[in-house]
Amino acid sequence: MTVNEKRRELIMITMFKRKITKNKLAAVMNLSYPTVLSKINNPASLKLQECDTLCKTLKINLIEFLTVK
Repeated sequence: MTVNEKRRELIMITMFKRKITKNKLAAVMNLSYPTVLSKINNPASLKLQECDTLCKTLKINLIEFLTVK
């Protein structure tokens, strides 16, 4: 499993556990729904500020998210 796949899995599992929808995430991140889908499917495309917002929203440790192995 690649780093990108691990990050995507972490995002999806955390969203499910915290009952955060993609629409809600799009609103919080101030992005369109299609852009959020793209960013979730390819977490490597996230900018640092977007990673920070994502991690704060999902309550994920930013350093752990960025250093997933």
